[in-house]
Amino acid sequence: MLLLCASSLAQAGRQAALKVQACDKWLPDSTNDVTVVNFTFRHATKLSLGDKKKITQEIKRNKDPCGNLKEDVDEIAERVRQTYMERGYFKALVSDPEITVLGQNTKQSLINVIISVEEGRQYRLQDISFTGVTAFPVADLRTQFPIDAGDIFNTDKVRMGLENLRRVYGASGFINSIPVPDTKIDEATGLISLVIAVDEGGLFHYGKLIVNGVESQPGAREKLLKAWQAYQGTPTMARLSKNSCATSTPAPM
Repeated sequence: MLLLCASSLAQAGRQAALKVQACDKWLPDSTNDVTVVNFTFRHATKLSLGDKKKITQEIKRNKDPCGNLKEDVDEIAERVRQTYMERGYFKALVSDPEITVLGQNTKQSLINVIISVEEGRQYRLQDISFTGVTAFPVADLRTQFPIDAGDIFNTDKVRMGLENLRRVYGASGFINSIPVPDTKIDEATGLISLVIAVDEGGLFHYGKLIVNGVESQPGAREKLLKAWQAYQGTPTMARLSKNSCATSTPAPM
């Protein structure tokens, strides 16, 4: 059985173990052992017990008991960094995990994984601006980001906004649009300005439908071509159909 637990130095004596699926071939460090893994956070003063519990629960859900420990702890360290960035600690640094074998016998090993953090300061959003936008009012694009000026700079909300932009553009025929974020940090005020450079790409329209193969029933080809006339020439919507054989042509800009 593989046991996982997470703690800060201050909570080292109050750790809770989490059980995951056992795997006889699980490799803590290229060694086939049933293993107890203890995760210790150093200098993680800005993470609450709830934050640490959430990280530990994600480890429980996503940990591959048949994986390699060194590869897995790198992913865990990245998850810790993401947790900080979602809480405004945009420059938080998470060191490479230190792996130490504390004890070992014929049945199990005790592995200690130490993750050290330089938390840095907490940042807030100053504003969001856009460049390269011609297809939509900038104000409409701004509403796609679920974060307001003065809010803690949450990178997860920025990611959600970028995904929303792709959907908005894709639904209007700009299926190749790419929003590229950039940050400008004012260390004096602790504020971050987010600049989104949008490469809108070409506006695509549905073109001619080509139907190949044998008809499933007489007249099926003609019916399909007739139905397609309602789409031909209209802006392409992303994911109209994963099996669509229609051709799309970019409109001149």
